[in-house]
Amino acid sequence: MEDRESSKLDHYSSGTLEDRESSKLDHYSSGTLEDRESSKLDHYSSGRACSARGNEKNMDKQKIKKAVKMILEAIGENPDRQSLRKTPSRVAEMYEELFSGLSFPAPGGLLKVLPAEKNEGTVIVRNIPFYSMCEHHLLPFFGKAHIAYMPYKKVAGLSKFARLVDVIAARPQVQERITRQIASFIWESLQPRGIFVLIEATHFCMTMRGIKKDGSSVVTTCGKGIFANKKTQSGIISLMVHATYYKNDKSNKMG
Repeated sequence: MEDRESSKLDHYSSGTLEDRESSKLDHYSSGTLEDRESSKLDHYSSGRACSARGNEKNMDKQKIKKAVKMILEAIGENPDRQSLRKTPSRVAEMYEELFSGLSFPAPGGLLKVLPAEKNEGTVIVRNIPFYSMCEHHLLPFFGKAHIAYMPYKKVAGLSKFARLVDVIAARPQVQERITRQIASFIWESLQPRGIFVLIEATHFCMTMRGIKKDGSSVVTTCGKGIFANKKTQSGIISLMVHATYYKNDKSNKMG
């Protein structure tokens, strides 16, 4: 079974950005076992998304409760203390919400495809807020996603991009993978001329522990098709940033 999976991985990790067929699962190209397990959804880049309630069957809340109780005991707390008695249950309920994206093995199916008009220009959806959990420390990271794509024959409703971001973020994640997966699912679902995704986020693993650098942020990007070119990316980034600063400047003047 491992040999089959490895051969599939090798097949998809050799393609170019412009080749849609060979890059169907280009987010597999990192080739690590960790990525294969934690991003199984990448294998299902087409198809119908599962019901949001599907995760209730997959998530073992009783096991979470036991684990949280053990952690409280391990740090020297008394899990039977009045204020902590319901903490294991609260954490289990919270995890069910925070990791609800795991019930969607095919997030790309969220993009309702519509026919594009002739001579469609670049479509930019900016400032999509998201919240996720770093899989390394299980601490939150949050920020905003910006998506730009040049339609070919298909477009999608604007709200669907926000929904796609939410579903991909609602699982143990790393920012680089979120960026890559958003771009890959849009690339496969809409087959645009180009897709570019930029994400800026603040990570609690950098601000509340370790180096504790409050105010730091991380920026990641992924471009495909005509937006794989660095010069083209610069133009898209300029549009994203200019529009953001223009809006903020206008608001400040009105205030």
